[in-house]
Amino acid sequence: MNKEIISPNRFEKKWLFKNTLYPEVLLSLHRSKFFFKQQHTPRLINSIYFDTNNFDCINDNLNGTNIRKKFRVRWYGDNKNLNNPNLEIKCKKNFESYKKIFFLQKFKNIDLTKINNIKLLSKYINNSILPNQNLKPISLIQYKRLYLISSNNLIRATLDYNIKSKKIINFINPFFFNYSDVILELKYDINLDNYVRTNLNQMNTRYSKSSKYINYTLLSSNNFS
Repeated sequence: MNKEIISPNRFEKKWLFKNTLYPEVLLSLHRSKFFFKQQHTPRLINSIYFDTNNFDCINDNLNGTNIRKKFRVRWYGDNKNLNNPNLEIKCKKNFESYKKIFFLQKFKNIDLTKINNIKLLSKYINNSILPNQNLKPISLIQYKRLYLISSNNLIRATLDYNIKSKKIINFINPFFFNYSDVILELKYDINLDNYVRTNLNQMNTRYSKSSKYINYTLLSSNNFS
């Protein structure tokens, strides 16, 4: 049986900008009233995103549905082999979110360059963990993440860069699409929202909302078939 944990509810807010603005945004975070500092060493993050046959996750996001879910298998390091992967179900209502996490102990050091291994992973998720979802793998996204934390240890900030994606619907693309975006995300307890919004106003940086799965799945393919 796969071990399951549920994370506490928190607020998550994301903004997208081009990598040329990375130094400006990082400096704004350091100089803000939160006095962000690096929390630990940056690392590579990989996610295989899953969706239904009707692409409900994509359509819910594009249609602005308030309550929505994302399904992904996440691990760290090499994007060609699974390494201690977790299945994450991210449940979101507006800016408030939480995650259900299942530890996929059965899958370690699986070669992801072979489509049959991805199909095996998908079959296991559909049969053993989420039998009512009928999910299929859509895209693989990798990026490097810098971890920051406020001086009072209440607010986390992450900067994601070197973002790349490939399509894995029915077949595996032999190459990644590379993007010049950087994504800033703030994460904090829901009772801190007024405090964060009040102190965020003085950070002078150009932001826009972002979703990696939506942005880089749509950009990496003209269609989903």
